[in-house]
Amino acid sequence: GPSHYVASLTHSSGLALLSIDSTQCNLLRDRQMDGVVTTIQGLSGGDSDLAVLHTQLCSNAHLSNGGAALGEMHAALATLDAAFHSLGMLHILSSMAKQVPVADHSFMDVACCFLITCQPQQIRQVPELFVGLCRKLREQLMSAGCPGKGILPLQAAIRALQPSSDYLTPMHADCFLLCLSANCF
Repeated sequence: GPSHYVASLTHSSGLALLSIDSTQCNLLRDRQMDGVVTTIQGLSGGDSDLAVLHTQLCSNAHLSNGGAALGEMHAALATLDAAFHSLGMLHILSSMAKQVPVADHSFMDVACCFLITCQPQQIRQVPELFVGLCRKLREQLMSAGCPGKGILPLQAAIRALQPSSDYLTPMHADCFLLCLSANCF
């Protein structure tokens, strides 16, 4: 069954200051992720809001320090729409990418869908995060032995990041590696 734990904080005099069990801890984490989703939904409007959103998500310890569980992040992503919340979803996916086990198919599926449907204006706010996500997806696809699954999503990612078709992006190399591995030339 699920593990159960109790954490407590006591004063040096022995007085119990705080006692929290695993159920309460999960509720606190869920509320934190709900707050992240609310922030993403509220600040995904204009360019000035996106800058504020990026700053808030970068400083959110729940996301940046791996405090959010993979299940929480999957649930949060399911409530967001890449057509409107690409910047927030990118932050969540980047946090997930730090935690996923090798060849995690659910991560690969969500990341592939995101790359195809994300808003270029929003992901261009943080190109390094976007490139990092694409690189992690390529690694996952290669480890899982299904490089062909990532070719179209990475092509979409390239188009989303390129200011024009004359520019090469870091994802061109990742897409090339997937094509070679899938024998698609």
